[in-house]
Amino acid sequence: MYCCAKCFKNKSIQKFISNNTGEKKADCVYCGSKNTEVVSLIDLRHFLVGCIDKAYEYNDDFVDDVQRYSVAEIMTEIEDVFSDDTDSELLMSDIFSKSFIDIKDAINDYYADINNEAFYIKYDSLGVENLDAYHAWESFKYEVMHYNRFFDVTDKQSRESYLWQLLKYLKEIKVTSGTCFYRVRGFDPLPDNINDLDLYMEMGPPPPGKSINNRMNPAGIPYLYLSDTKETALLEKGDNLRFKLIAEFTAKKNLRVVDLSDSWMVDIFSIFDSEYNHDDYWIKDFIIKFTTEISKPVDKEGEEHPYEYVLTQIVAEYLRMQNYDGICYSSSKCDGKNFVFFYGSKPDESLTDKRDFLGVRMLPYFADYFDITKIEKDNYVNNASK
Repeated sequence: MYCCAKCFKNKSIQKFISNNTGEKKADCVYCGSKNTEVVSLIDLRHFLVGCIDKAYEYNDDFVDDVQRYSVAEIMTEIEDVFSDDTDSELLMSDIFSKSFIDIKDAINDYYADINNEAFYIKYDSLGVENLDAYHAWESFKYEVMHYNRFFDVTDKQSRESYLWQLLKYLKEIKVTSGTCFYRVRGFDPLPDNINDLDLYMEMGPPPPGKSINNRMNPAGIPYLYLSDTKETALLEKGDNLRFKLIAEFTAKKNLRVVDLSDSWMVDIFSIFDSEYNHDDYWIKDFIIKFTTEISKPVDKEGEEHPYEYVLTQIVAEYLRMQNYDGICYSSSKCDGKNFVFFYGSKPDESLTDKRDFLGVRMLPYFADYFDITKIEKDNYVNNASK
């Protein structure tokens, strides 16, 4: 018995069939195609069973708290592999028929009942704990908070090696030149004339001596925090300020940013794809956990342990070391997004000679990467000039 590639819409199954027809042609009884290349159902069965076995295990006994599925559910609902014109029930019954089971494959005869809900996802009871990335993140958190923070005091495994295991899951986005961001600062009182302000001094990141401990930067190393909209920027600043100015920042260059917002998703391959990795089944749950920790609200009252900042600060510095320009993360106040760019305030001219003499490195000046193109006070809008 035979079927054809047109019976399926899953591209990996189509590819398998196309590569294994042996140029044999026949009419397909399952989708109605005429004189088309077909594959033996025995060969197709071996392929499908091998793929299902990558992700599922059979257990006809009851297992607590584990969702169970039938072969029919896996094929039609979870993977949704059949084309609309295919008699999927008949094709599945024929593919997994006991008449196709070799003696050596008798152990797999549980596939014959396609409606038996006896399959569960491998290692499902462990969830994200199956992931190397999960263990790397948990180990990293414990070490930097409770064991060693600034240097690796043992040669067992470095903190960088833990973070390296997360790299393959990072999503890079391009911030193109001309993209606008927003930043809010409070004033009390507001200056009579906004034009009297040095906007690049007042609306940019603070100088190192006034930079406080923050989500992505330790005290003394100022970064530029921006938001994707005015509304997000206002909510992030809070409503406890009497007067506020909103500055619009426009990117002057294309920038590389790591997206750690809740839109950061990893493509999960079909179980029938040769690139399917079962670990990736839980990566969405891990990403949600990871991004929630990255973007959780900052404790403005200082009640939280100071070391809670260390996690995100080291992640930021590690990504800066990988030559990224910044990080995008979800706002904890609304559905918007925040950005931190690894650029600082205007260099202190009094340190210029010392920097040149000693070779001291300083953060790049944010104005080399952004223009402040607009400033708003209530409904008042003033075009900014450097």
